[in-house]
Amino acid sequence: MNPIGEEKYFKIKKEIGKYESESRLAHTCSVFEECKRLADMYGLDENDRDKLCTAALLHDITKDISGAKQIELCKKYGLRSPENAKEPMPTIHQDTGAYFAREIFGEEIVDDVVFGAMSAHTTGKEDMSNIDKLLFVADYIEPTRKYNSCIAMREYLYKECGKINKNDKAALYRLLNKAVIDIIGYTVTFLTEKRRNIDCRMILAWNSLL
Repeated sequence: MNPIGEEKYFKIKKEIGKYESESRLAHTCSVFEECKRLADMYGLDENDRDKLCTAALLHDITKDISGAKQIELCKKYGLRSPENAKEPMPTIHQDTGAYFAREIFGEEIVDDVVFGAMSAHTTGKEDMSNIDKLLFVADYIEPTRKYNSCIAMREYLYKECGKINKNDKAALYRLLNKAVIDIIGYTVTFLTEKRRNIDCRMILAWNSLL
């Protein structure tokens, strides 16, 4: 990691500590470390690695904000507001977070690539970029996640990646696509069993990847 990048990440971590609880910040830092590992596994160049790691640090910046405040942010940024302020859709933070982070840090840091990855890290979206997919997966498999499906996906991904030649990019990204599809499948099954709302972007991501 280049020194300029490390200095930027340090400043971002310091700033997001104002908005995230201690446990949330621990998760954020774990996603950041997971993204660095995935960047190595997938042989990302310095530019893509930086965008992925930046999005990782910022992805949950509004996650701990109350439902009422989330609605205020939705109105401010022209987003569709959740109907229930007490229990807003659990995916809304990916949208408010992308806009809020851009407002705080500027477009130089939260460029379109970082913005796009942040705004799809929970649901996915149609025609995801590789950066989008890597953040989506990292958020699910990072080590503080203790759900059986998260642990199983992490073990599977690392095991299968170990079998692939690092120069075989096509095979690596086929595996990444499969991981995203499987994670969406796990999530939709869970939400269906709990009779909870499913964000339509998750279905669009599923169909697009298939």
